[in-house]
Amino acid sequence: MYSANKHPDGVVARIDRDLENLKNGLSLLGVKPCCCCGTFFRSSERNRLFDCGDLVCLDCIYEWWTSRVPELPLKQRELVERKLVNWLVNHHRAQVIRKADDLLNPTPRKFQLVVSCAHCDGRGVCRRTPCRACDGRGTVWLAICE
Repeated sequence: MYSANKHPDGVVARIDRDLENLKNGLSLLGVKPCCCCGTFFRSSERNRLFDCGDLVCLDCIYEWWTSRVPELPLKQRELVERKLVNWLVNHHRAQVIRKADDLLNPTPRKFQLVVSCAHCDGRGVCRRTPCRACDGRGTVWLAICE
């Protein structure tokens, strides 16, 4: 006969409780996990996790963003996208590629995203003329080189 502590269900419940306690303890120490891969990072290192409700590490950001985009209402998507662009440019040296010809550069890229042009707010026009920053497309490419 199994005792309460050795019954398989009791062991699993105890392990779950212990893991939850460890996660809570790490969070008190300022260590937070990526919502996708579960890797823990110090929250004081702002370049390690992108925060917009979810905490996402750079390695998971492309998959996370492409899965989140369809779920977000347009206004919220624009806000999160701007925040993401700023985070990638400021902390990970992402390059904003404005001209399609610049995409032909054979530099290996970790990933590339299409984002709204900040200059024209994604409209493609500035003062009734095509936006020069995005060639009137309303979008630019954001690339992280390896």
